[in-house]
Amino acid sequence: MNLHNRMSSLAPDPRTAIGAAPIGSRAAADPGDVAFILGVLRRQRRLIVRTTLAALILGLLVLLFAPSSYKASSTVLVDFKRLSVVDENFSTPTGRIDSSVVLSQIELLKSLGVLSRVVLSEKLDEDPQFIGSASSLKRLLATLGLADDPTTESQEERRRIAIEALRKATSTERVDLSYAIGITVTARNAEKAARLANALAQAYIDDQLEAKRIASQKASDWFSERIAELQDRVSKADRAVIEYRIQNNIVTIDGRFIEEQQILDLSQSVVSASFARAGAAAKVAQIDEIAKTGGLQSALSEEFTNEVITTLRNAYFDAKRQVADLSVRYGTTHEAVIKARAKMSELQNSINDEIRRILESARTELTVAQIKEQRLQKELSELSERSTQARERRVQLMQLESAAETVKSIRDTFMSRYVDGIQKQSFPMTEARIITAAQVPTERSFPTPIKALGGGLLLGFGAGCLLAVAREAFSRRIRFRRQIEESLGAPSLGFLPEIDRSQPAAPAHRGLRSAVGSFGEETLRSIKVSIDLRRVDKPVAIGVISAGIGEGKSVTASTLAQLCAETGSRTLLIDANARRPSLSNLLAPSREAGLVEVVDQPNTLPTAIRPLREPNLFFLPCFGTVRPEQPGQMLSAHNLRSLMENLKTQYRYIIVDLPAIGPVSDAEAVADIVDGFLIVARWNETPSYVLEDAMRNNPKVREKVIGGLLNRADIKRLIELGETSVVNAAAYHA
Repeated sequence: MNLHNRMSSLAPDPRTAIGAAPIGSRAAADPGDVAFILGVLRRQRRLIVRTTLAALILGLLVLLFAPSSYKASSTVLVDFKRLSVVDENFSTPTGRIDSSVVLSQIELLKSLGVLSRVVLSEKLDEDPQFIGSASSLKRLLATLGLADDPTTESQEERRRIAIEALRKATSTERVDLSYAIGITVTARNAEKAARLANALAQAYIDDQLEAKRIASQKASDWFSERIAELQDRVSKADRAVIEYRIQNNIVTIDGRFIEEQQILDLSQSVVSASFARAGAAAKVAQIDEIAKTGGLQSALSEEFTNEVITTLRNAYFDAKRQVADLSVRYGTTHEAVIKARAKMSELQNSINDEIRRILESARTELTVAQIKEQRLQKELSELSERSTQARERRVQLMQLESAAETVKSIRDTFMSRYVDGIQKQSFPMTEARIITAAQVPTERSFPTPIKALGGGLLLGFGAGCLLAVAREAFSRRIRFRRQIEESLGAPSLGFLPEIDRSQPAAPAHRGLRSAVGSFGEETLRSIKVSIDLRRVDKPVAIGVISAGIGEGKSVTASTLAQLCAETGSRTLLIDANARRPSLSNLLAPSREAGLVEVVDQPNTLPTAIRPLREPNLFFLPCFGTVRPEQPGQMLSAHNLRSLMENLKTQYRYIIVDLPAIGPVSDAEAVADIVDGFLIVARWNETPSYVLEDAMRNNPKVREKVIGGLLNRADIKRLIELGETSVVNAAAYHA
């Protein structure tokens, strides 16, 4: 089966053309679809291949002629635990080092201070690789006086250039999630790369040591000044305390004020005097009780048993026994009994006298104890009053002493920190150490075949793909169903293929029908079905329009009219484009009357309509021998509506070729007369914004649009583009 026969079977099913995909839905050829991207890669394969080959050639040139470079790497470990050897107070939050700490160390590695150390130690400001060599052009311009002499650059400028070159040649990164930092240096010499990598690591450590030394020195100087200032404040505070004691006569004993010690001693004396007074009072009361009983009770307290009372009591009791014995023996009236009783009475008086003497002595002791207690209480009261008056002075003294102690404490703390700083200066150590020294690389890092050729291949292919997708994705020309649907807000009715312009263009002898082929015929049939559904079993008038000139609407109108006539229905093709009457010039070159004359004189209709060779097909030219001066007035005439109603009684299909709606608005004038509009757009030529503007400027036309048709389409390219209806039809008829 040849290609023409295969293409003739690729027309879309009329039912699918009528019920096209919803407007705004994603079609298979949408730039966001994989099918579209694959189609672009297939269609633009030549561009992709050319871009890839160009990139491969560029990679080969780089591999052959680019200067070699080598990479060497050293590794530094940030180990904060080392500092605990010299600093017992060093610790990290939760025992771990945050990632930001390691990243900060990486930034220090790339700092100006570290790079400057390497530039100076390795004399990179004299290395042509890092400061660059003066080109012939620069020397020539300098000779002509048009540029500065490159040999007169200052040392500072060369050093700045070398630092910037070293920064670009150095890369630092964290090794996985560890605390190790990898330092990689790229140079044109293998030994130089290794030497610079190790120099950078050592410069980083030296910079850390120097920074710590400077910080410690500054801290020591500051501590020294602060300690001297605090010592002066301590002296002033102590002096203020002493002067205040002297001025206010404040004396302390063992940390206590003397008034407080005296009060304590007097309080103890008052308590002792109170006890003594209470004992003397109790003694007086007891002796007084004894005196009332005559002192002859059976027992006396030990303090009253003196020798006199004891002797008198014994003599009294002996006399009492003697009286009792004599009374029994001689009677109570006997002289001996009377003498004995007299003796007892004498002894009783003696005992009472002795007790009264003791009572007077006890009363004297009580009086002395009371006087002593009163004196001590008075002294305690006076001392307490003086202590109360001195309390405010003692509070002020305590404040002065507290201030002095505070200053002393601060001074002692600063002294301790100062001593620690002095000790750390004598033991230099940083948290970083080199764990892997850079070795001289044996192979160059660039250019390598994999990087040059592989990178060129990937870069070329990627660039080619991007160019291919951009070339098609950003095109505003209408090529797909979804584009015309989005622009019109109406369904797409299919595609008409490009016709051979060398064949006759008249409908006679099926010239145009043969030119569009079977694929075009199926598209036209789908349009006819859409027209029939517009007015079922009723005459219908359809206006064929386009957004611009040269879209092929006149050819489309004639072929559509020919197809409608083939069904056995009377069909009238009207040329209503007075500005460009291409159908009239082609089908009725020797006309005498047309639509213009019929509108003015309806009785000329029979002579104006011309039958064509195709059965049931008739043609009404635009005008007769004279072109109207104002073409637009013909379509806005009042008689046109009655003419159209009259024609619908005679013809089943009326196909009207109207002017393009982009330049003029003639179609808007007949929107109320026709039953629908078929919009024709040229495939891959008409921009989508032209259709959108035409619809926006002709709202009445937009309301009656039955669909859009893409004319002069390249079917082979539609298959390559992945247009769904065309691809499915090709697969079905394969």
